[in-house]
Order: sequence, then structure tokens, then C-alpha cells
Amino acid sequence: MKGEFGLEASKASVGRFYRHRAKVRQGMELLEAQVASDNLGVMPARTEDLRETTVKLLAMEKPEEQDELLQVMRLLLASEENEIRLRRVRLGEREHDFAANTACAQELRKVRSYLRTVAENESLTEEEKHGRALKLLFGRGNVPAEETNGEPAESPK
Repeated sequence: MKGEFGLEASKASVGRFYRHRAKVRQGMELLEAQVASDNLGVMPARTEDLRETTVKLLAMEKPEEQDELLQVMRLLLASEENEIRLRRVRLGEREHDFAANTACAQELRKVRSYLRTVAENESLTEEEKHGRALKLLFGRGNVPAEETNGEPAESPK
């Protein structure tokens, strides 16, 4: 050892030194990663990129520990499957909302048409027009005063 380093040291001491340097290097790498993360600020990251980076880091750091790497990869794949399921649920919700809106739009066309027909019917008085509109909209002829804030309900125009 003396010829290689210029110091007299045991193999155990050299091993401790190398392990200590590895820990310091690992700490520096974590610090650099934190600085890089801070520089990104609030920029959104894609989980796909995070998964790929994690796998690459694990492969570079501990290639001999394949069991740990496989466990992490399984966890990342399970996370991706959950994200896919979540996207499918959201898509299903959007499809349901679209179908509901389409059905409502069709019903609204019918209601508008009926209200227009009632409003244009010259043989009906304003009171009768108002009554028919209320019956269509609320299922009854008269609306209590508290539902119209104490004011008489206006007839559709």
C-alpha cells in the first residue's frame, strides 16, 4: 500500500476510506440532483420520464442487485397501469357527460319549440301562456311566491 499511495495503511483502512468517499460522492450526487430539481421549479414532470430516469439510475448505481431493480421496475409498471386505468375512467366520465349533454340538448330543443309555439299562439291569453309554461317547466300551474322572490313570475317572451 505504501508504494501506491505514499502512506502506510492497512487494507481495512483503505476499504473504509473508499466506502467513505463513495458515501460523500453519493451525497454530492443527491445534492446536485436537488439543485437540478430546484432549477426546474414548478415545471411539470411527466411520470413516464421519471420512471425511465429512476430505472437508469438504479441500473448505473447497483447493476449487481437485480432483485431490487426488478422490484422497483414492477412497482413503476404497477403505477403506470394505475395511471392508464385512471385515464380510462376519466375518458368514460367524459363520454357519459357528452351523452348526457347531448340528451339534454335534444330535450331543450323540444322545450324551446313548445315554448315558442305557446308564445306565438294568439288564441291564448298571457295568463294561459304563463300557466302552460309553468306546467311544462315545473309540472304544475302555479309557482309559490317564495320561489319567485315574492314577485309575480314573468311570462315567457
